[in-house]
Amino acid sequence: MFHQAAPCKSEESPEKKTGIEFCDLLIALTNSMRSPLCLPEHFIAVDWSGYPSQEYHILRASLICDGRSIPLLSRLVSSAKQNNLLIQKAFLDELHRRVNPKAKVILITDAGFQSAWFRHIKSLGWDFIGRIRGTVQFCLLHDDERWLKITDVRGKASPEYPGAGWLVRAEYARCSGHFYLHKRETRGRKNQRSRGRLSSP
Repeated sequence: MFHQAAPCKSEESPEKKTGIEFCDLLIALTNSMRSPLCLPEHFIAVDWSGYPSQEYHILRASLICDGRSIPLLSRLVSSAKQNNLLIQKAFLDELHRRVNPKAKVILITDAGFQSAWFRHIKSLGWDFIGRIRGTVQFCLLHDDERWLKITDVRGKASPEYPGAGWLVRAEYARCSGHFYLHKRETRGRKNQRSRGRLSSP
């Protein structure tokens, strides 16, 4: 049903162009989402990955389908600008413009994406699932005067749902969502990190 697209040809080298976009299957894939046979929700994973040259990293969006990931949109970015908020927002906007507006999209991201990323996803009308860790603060709605760090809580082997709340203490940067606690098996590692997941309401 779908065919692998070849990379777009560009006359500019990576040194002359910070971001390089590749041809993708977004239009065909998202148009097919209108079919009643498709799932009601469409999961798209967005992450940063390495590149053969250490000077660059790739920001990529992939459709999760039947246990596989189908690349939708990729951008080659200078390593100096990895995790750059403006680049990430522009990437989201481009993805949003190409996706069928009738499709219900849930973005999945790993640790490294911050509250501003989640808020921008919500502004586009999409939902999200993201992993958070470290010293970022959050509070739960049923105890909104108590702000905790992810390192203050301990997850269990089975996911636990403490409730809805706010991510980030500063009001201008806050993002609402639902929190889930989960701890992966250590697999021989001595240091255990507290991990949490935030999903949009």
